[in-house]
Amino acid sequence: MLNPTVSCTIERLSKTDLYGKEKLADPVALMCAVVRLSNASEKTSVRADSSASRGTASEITRDCRLLFLPSTSMKFGDKLNIAGMELKVAEIQTRFDMRGKPDHLQVDLNAWA
Repeated sequence: MLNPTVSCTIERLSKTDLYGKEKLADPVALMCAVVRLSNASEKTSVRADSSASRGTASEITRDCRLLFLPSTSMKFGDKLNIAGMELKVAEIQTRFDMRGKPDHLQVDLNAWA
């Protein structure tokens, strides 16, 4: 059985505004368990043809995996705030125990753009 110990907040996608931009609902406090919470800066090529000057830019990437109780309501695209990072839900998988009952949700997250 999962015992979440880290607090976070989630802002669920509610609807879109007049211009088609997604609106977020008010933040809701949740508890989770952290499996992986990495924050890195990777060099990316600025130009497709890769000039002689080797121009690069830094892109912040986040690779995170959190575990939640199976009763947690979550959808793809929801915004999650944890440890000062803003993350976007990219993948949700239900994990089961040995008896076939849902044990926890495994949620993979990316950087919120």
